[in-house]
Amino acid sequence: MGRRYSFARSVAALLLVAFAAIAGAVNTLEVGKALKDNETLISPEGTFALGFFTGSLDRRYLGIWYHRIPGQTVVWVANRRRPLPGATGELTLSGNGTLVLADAAGTVYWSSPAVAAPATAPVARLLERGNLVVLDGSGESYAWESFSQPTDTLLPGMKIGLNTGGAFNLSPWRSADDPAPGDFSLGIAVSRGVPQLVVTKGSATVWRGGPWIGDRFSGIPAMKANNQFSYGFKWEPDEVYFRLYLWYSSDATRVTINRSGIAEHFLWTGEKPQWEMIWTSAIDACDSYNVCGANGLCNVRESPPCSCPEGFTPRQPPAGGCELKEPLQCRSGTDGFVAVAGAKLPDTFAATVDKTIGFDECKAHCLRNCSCTAFTSSDGTGCITWFGDLDDVRVYNATEGQELFLRVATSQGRPPPLNSHRHRSFNKSK
Repeated sequence: MGRRYSFARSVAALLLVAFAAIAGAVNTLEVGKALKDNETLISPEGTFALGFFTGSLDRRYLGIWYHRIPGQTVVWVANRRRPLPGATGELTLSGNGTLVLADAAGTVYWSSPAVAAPATAPVARLLERGNLVVLDGSGESYAWESFSQPTDTLLPGMKIGLNTGGAFNLSPWRSADDPAPGDFSLGIAVSRGVPQLVVTKGSATVWRGGPWIGDRFSGIPAMKANNQFSYGFKWEPDEVYFRLYLWYSSDATRVTINRSGIAEHFLWTGEKPQWEMIWTSAIDACDSYNVCGANGLCNVRESPPCSCPEGFTPRQPPAGGCELKEPLQCRSGTDGFVAVAGAKLPDTFAATVDKTIGFDECKAHCLRNCSCTAFTSSDGTGCITWFGDLDDVRVYNATEGQELFLRVATSQGRPPPLNSHRHRSFNKSK
């Protein structure tokens, strides 16, 4: 009994010390004050810290990391393109609301963008969700926020996507100790088609999460909300973005892109004191972009994994992929469709969507347009139609994917059966 009482008192004392430390921590930087290299700002409940950390060659960076999670998991870096050569940096807030990171000689290594309307009586504050913000004197609006300039990590409340001001994507660290931007980018691609989550390297797409289908992206079956976190997606004329939501402040969750170009979602809970992977963009060979070529289907449960849908045949090398066995007969009105069940929807770069019509109208809409090559229709996607070759299609099981309808020429004027069980396999071109 005495030992239990002593242990309880020890735990209580440690908790009191921890709470006292958080209560005494500072989360605000005012005009005329400086955050020096050996100092930190701590968010109100102690989840995040803003301060300086060491990278390669003893270079110093200003960043935000999880304060209570063992190991320094950095989620945002200010001067990732221009590190400080030593421990002489300090962060200050100017009277117009601009944050400035400079060394003892006054050389500026990073600053927040100039605001359109200079803030009145500004103050910088590290919020509990990990967002460093500059508030005006009223405390009601942000003159600037770090969430608008993400690095390699998406936190709950942060967005990746684009609006009238430009794109906001994730880019990985160059190496484990160098936060300079790496070769890849994770973001939302829109162009002239339907928005989709993609990883790019330069102008080339290397992985595609697909379009939003109501509760997740088409190409991430493991992306399932639960009672700890959920996902959100918004697509409006002036803005499109993807975001995370976290339900318990005692947990932590983040989506990242690593230096190999792999997107990953992690969760940390008190029950499991480690980062648990929820999903990753690199599970198998079919996750590589368009591995089976135009109109090809990739299915890791088959050998070889590449096949052609019914009504298609392998193209002659070196073209690769598949082509229609017979030309479409649009003018005669005898074309039909074959269904591919459990599909990851094709690249929507040049696809169109109509959320106001149902399945029958969507099918008729595709048949009326001689350039339409495929369609899908559901409550989560609306009516999506494709034109030209279909790229980056893979097959999951029926519960993990969507039903995709491919346009083919009918035999003797009769529609082909709507099934996805007869595919012609081929070896992918090198």
